[in-house]
Amino acid sequence: MAVLGHTHVLDWAVERGRLYVNLGTWTERAFDANSPRDASLPLLHVEASNGRLRVSLSDLSAADLELQRYEG
Repeated sequence: MAVLGHTHVLDWAVERGRLYVNLGTWTERAFDANSPRDASLPLLHVEASNGRLRVSLSDLSAADLELQRYEG
């Protein structure tokens, strides 16, 4: 699993059995001058037990809204 934290878009992808997570920025930034500001506060929860990986990506600035979940 690789966790990245600088580029501007929260997202993740699974490729060849590996989970790549991008947590976006942690400040109010915009994609460009015309974009709305991104005030998200991402939280990545990782749990590994019994050989299973469970990952949840949430946005704490949106009442702890779960954005994505991965189990593998």
